[in-house]
Amino acid sequence: MEFPKWKKTFKSVFGSFERLSGLTKNITLSASLLALHSGQSNASPPVPINDAAVLSIPVTEVRKYSFKYLLKSAANSRFATRLVQGHRSHSSHSSHRSHSSHASHYSSSGSIPAPKSAPVPDTSMSTPRPIARPNPPTGFSDSLADDTRSRSFWSIGAPSVDEGSRDQLVAVSHRAGRLEIAPRSGMLGRHYNGYFSTSHWSILDAHADIGIAQTPSIGSSMIFALTLDSDNWYGFVLEDGTLYFQSKVSGIKSPKFIKYNAAEHRFWRFRHDASSNLLFWETSRDGITWLVRNAEAPQISLSEVYITLAAGTSKVVKQAGIAAFSNFRLTRND
Repeated sequence: MEFPKWKKTFKSVFGSFERLSGLTKNITLSASLLALHSGQSNASPPVPINDAAVLSIPVTEVRKYSFKYLLKSAANSRFATRLVQGHRSHSSHSSHRSHSSHASHYSSSGSIPAPKSAPVPDTSMSTPRPIARPNPPTGFSDSLADDTRSRSFWSIGAPSVDEGSRDQLVAVSHRAGRLEIAPRSGMLGRHYNGYFSTSHWSILDAHADIGIAQTPSIGSSMIFALTLDSDNWYGFVLEDGTLYFQSKVSGIKSPKFIKYNAAEHRFWRFRHDASSNLLFWETSRDGITWLVRNAEAPQISLSEVYITLAAGTSKVVKQAGIAAFSNFRLTRND
C-alpha cells in the first residue's frame, strides 16, 4: 500500500533532516517546561548521570513522538528524565558563570564605574596652610604671685636635668606672692623639680628676666634656663655660694662663674642681640640697670626653647631650704 503523496513528502523531508543532524547530538528542548510537566520538584537534588548518555536519544524513540503529543508523551519517557537531569546538573554548575557574564557587562575588572555625572570633589583647599608663629612671642609675663600655677604658661617639671633626676616629691607651690621650690633634705643622688613653660618660646632679639626672692641652703641649687633638652641648654645656676653662667651643648658643660652676692645679683637676665648674634647673661640689683656677666655665640637654636625655673640637690643636704622666684618677663628688645 502506497503512502499518500503528502506523507511521502513529509517522510522525505524528515529523512533529510535526520541524515543532516544525525539526531545523535543533544537535543536542546525547553528543559524547564519538561521538568514542570513531569511534576518533579525544583528542590530535588541533582541525580548524577553518565555524561555520554545525556540527551542521546535513539532514533526509533524520536519517531514515536508526534508533534501533537510531544509534551504529553515525554513526561514519563527516558527522554524527559535525561533532559531534566541534565538541566539540573547544568544549573548547579554553570550558574556562577552566568553571573560573571553579567558582571563583565559593566567592567572587565568586576567593579561598577561611577556615573559620568558624579560630582568631582574640590581639593583645592585640602592642603593645610602653615600657621604663622610669633618670633619672639610677646606678652609672656607672670608675677608668680597668684595662689596657683597658671596652666596656660607653666607645667610641672625640670627638663634641664635628665629624666632620672626629676623628682615629683620636690615640692612646688605658690606662697607669699612667689613661686617656691623646696629641695628634699637628706637625700642621696639628684632630685630636681620646678616649672617649665607649657609652650616653646623664642629668645631671638628679645630678653627674659626673673627675680630671685630667696636662695636655698648651701648644698642645694636653683636654675633659670633656656632649654632644648637635658643635654642642650643655657642657664644661670646658683650652687654652694657660686653663680654659674652655664652653657651645655651636646651634653658638654662650659661654665663661667662669679661669687654670688645676694644684693648685686637680685635679678637674672638673658638677652639676645640680633646684630651681633650673641647671647648675654646679665645681672641687676634693681631690675633696671644690668651688668653683662657672660656672652656667647649661641650653638643651639634660640627660636624654640622652654623657659625653666627649677631647684634641687645632687648630694645629701641636711637642711635643703627654699628656692623662690618672682616676676618673670619675656619681651622684645627696645
